Amino acid sequence: VIRLYTEQILSGLDYLHSHRIMHRDIKGANILVDHAGICKLADFGASKRLDMLTNAEGDRSLKGTPYWMAPEVVKQTGHGRQADIWSVGCTIIEMATGKPPFSQFTTHVAVLFHIAVSKQPPPFPKQLSEEGHDFLGLCLQHEPKDRPSARTLLKHMFVCEEGPTPNSIEQILQNNEHNYGS
Repeated sequence: VIRLYTEQILSGLDYLHSHRIMHRDIKGANILVDHAGICKLADFGASKRLDMLTNAEGDRSLKGTPYWMAPEVVKQTGHGRQADIWSVGCTIIEMATGKPPFSQFTTHVAVLFHIAVSKQPPPFPKQLSEEGHDFLGLCLQHEPKDRPSARTLLKHMFVCEEGPTPNSIEQILQNNEHNYGS
């Protein structure tokens, strides 16, 4: 299911990025999933068109939610589309564990400080496959220039490998409603 949702999130980001739009707040709470298992990106309140940025290095504003922020966003050194890719990696961790990355930090100030000074990504969930760990390693590269684009990540084995389809997700959800009630 994580693979299927990740593929759909990346497809949405690829569309946005191809239109020069950064989402700037990718996280589980901003991903809507319908009864058929179809994901849609939501909450574009922090999004920004790249051509509206005022400097050559990219955006320098602190937008988003701390646990999912890329290091360059926290440091305000200028960021672009690759900050969304970091957030995708963090969202995969959230889907796998039920908690945001860096959840051991209980205040926003503490998590922002940690992201700013650490060169290490958040720990990868043990339950993810080898392909999942490789995928996270690409998304959570410390240097933005080392992170692949959403379009490139759509070709990665983690999202390409045969997994559940939206139709099978709908069947699973219907079975859960039948077995556990609404």
